[in-house]
Amino acid sequence: RSVESQPAGETTRPKALSHYFRLDPLTDTDYLMNKRGLSVDTIGHRTFIGKIFNKTFVSRKTGETVINTVFPMENEQGTTAILLKNDSPTGLVNGHTWGERLESIWVSNLPRGHQPKELLICESPIDALSYHQLHPPKQPYDRLYVAIGGQPSSLQPLTVQRLIDRVKPEQVVLAHDNDNSGIRFNIGWAGRLQLPGQPPEQA
Repeated sequence: RSVESQPAGETTRPKALSHYFRLDPLTDTDYLMNKRGLSVDTIGHRTFIGKIFNKTFVSRKTGETVINTVFPMENEQGTTAILLKNDSPTGLVNGHTWGERLESIWVSNLPRGHQPKELLICESPIDALSYHQLHPPKQPYDRLYVAIGGQPSSLQPLTVQRLIDRVKPEQVVLAHDNDNSGIRFNIGWAGRLQLPGQPPEQA
């Protein structure tokens, strides 16, 4: 299944994903709501169903049980890693090879064959959720969200370009962090991505 993502009502992929990475359904939303300020409506929006999970860890030092928030990272072949977001632990967990991880991105839901008005690229899936809450699209699938999961790799723009070529958004919005690194990433990505029908830049 490609990264153009899943219809909201489909359950086969999330079940397989949960089994492989030992993920739980998203029931503990304390981190997202109380620490990141996201609302129930945002977290439960059809755009994000099946794109956020929980995963339970037991600390080797203290024996304490920690429930983490998890975002699946995927390429054209499927999910290759999970992105952990919480107080601890946090970071990436690979399921396949590191090379596949370098291609992978987090993508929100989009019904097959639907053309979004815009495709928004940001650093973290939580940035995408926050942007959605602050600036909701007029229709649920008018905007497709893409997150790179941290420091961008050299291969991720290729995956995003293939996604752009498939879903054909009317515009692409670069929304990396508003700091020097984010501005640099935005400039770099702007030079590597093309909208459908846009002629290649001449050397």
